[in-house]
Amino acid sequence: MLLAEATPPPWRLWRMLERLALRGMPFGPAPSEIPVSPGNTTATLLSMGDLALTRPLGFAPQSVFGELHTLMKRADLRTANLEAVLTDRTQRAGSYGSFIRAAPGNAELLRAARFDVLNVANNHALDFGEEALQDTLECLDRESIAACGVASGTNHENLVIRTAAGMRVGFVGFCDDYRFGAPTNGGPRPAEAMADMIAATIAAARPQVDFLVCHLHWGYEFTLHPLLRHREQARAMIRAGADLVLCHHAHVPAGIEVLGNGAIAYGLGNAVMPMSDYMREGHPWSRRSFMLEVQIGEHAVRSLRLHPFGVAPDGRIEELPPAGQREVLAGIGCLSARLQDAEFLERIERCRLIYETYVLLQALEQAALAGANQLQERLLGLRVLRQRQLLEYMGRLPLFAEAAASLMDLARMAKDARGAASRYDSMRSTFAGALPALRSAYRWQDALRARIP
Repeated sequence: MLLAEATPPPWRLWRMLERLALRGMPFGPAPSEIPVSPGNTTATLLSMGDLALTRPLGFAPQSVFGELHTLMKRADLRTANLEAVLTDRTQRAGSYGSFIRAAPGNAELLRAARFDVLNVANNHALDFGEEALQDTLECLDRESIAACGVASGTNHENLVIRTAAGMRVGFVGFCDDYRFGAPTNGGPRPAEAMADMIAATIAAARPQVDFLVCHLHWGYEFTLHPLLRHREQARAMIRAGADLVLCHHAHVPAGIEVLGNGAIAYGLGNAVMPMSDYMREGHPWSRRSFMLEVQIGEHAVRSLRLHPFGVAPDGRIEELPPAGQREVLAGIGCLSARLQDAEFLERIERCRLIYETYVLLQALEQAALAGANQLQERLLGLRVLRQRQLLEYMGRLPLFAEAAASLMDLARMAKDARGAASRYDSMRSTFAGALPALRSAYRWQDALRARIP
């Protein structure tokens, strides 16, 4: 994201340059098929990004998924990330951020669309508390749809297995962000994307399946390139025994990497996602996406095929004209080539984390002005994996080590609302002093480069 305070005026001009760069994509190579390994194909798996059935769309899959529904009917397995919980509950589990949910009856649409496995480990899993996530699991159970990504508090396990053409295909899911401060009543919670937890889950799953799919809901929104550490972690997952890694959360497409007999899709973009003002303003490609068709064999991806599509304002999938399809395919080709440039990804990661730290400090100040309870909620959020990793990263940069250490200290004492508020007051000067340094360290050129292929 662009930090207006650290971007030369007129900063809105950079958005125009961004759109021009994206429109130039159709003139590059635009392969739709990616070979991975030799051998016979046993089954076909279709993968999509974020599903948020937050608006009434009816229950005719053809009207929601368009021409892709024909492809979905022919496949052996279908999977996606279920972004919005299925519940009638309206009590929000927090006071800031966006809260999304969908009517429980939408599970019928998911069944009619023939989804087999949905990932529920994502940042919206606990928007309405553990009870709403439990509602979701029960809705999916009734429609014989499996849910992966569950960590605890239920008889569901993270690993779910489906059989296709005689193959045992396993699915697991993880995320790096959710409402950490949501009340804990012993109910289900999403599995965190901690390296040791992922490694242990893969090791336990590998002997039970012939092909293993890992869903990862992580990173930051509207960034076309993964963080360098996420590239390394995804590669480590393939080396540890995963066959296919599917990433989502950014709401835009990202590159694809082949590693041995496995493959990593670093960003599947949106699937069914209503276009709010936030989504439209976030990135022009929030309305550009693709379905990933995966031909699989025993512990091997045989080939990948990309099916580009558009997202209509109400969230439905719509067909793109040929030029639009080429735009998506050529863009993903460029993004895929960029995955080999570690120096570039490192710059992008540094720029984004500096931006996130700046926004975090401003949000904490606003919460402190609103009262101890809102500050406590924000500080409890620092305990989630994404924020822990952010503070660890910033703590390694000399200019921000003191501020990062102070934030870690506040997170540890967040359960004591009054004590944390008092400690925050004593640290205000430290945080205020960090803001000019963050603006100085921020490189708007890297922020802009992160948003184009």
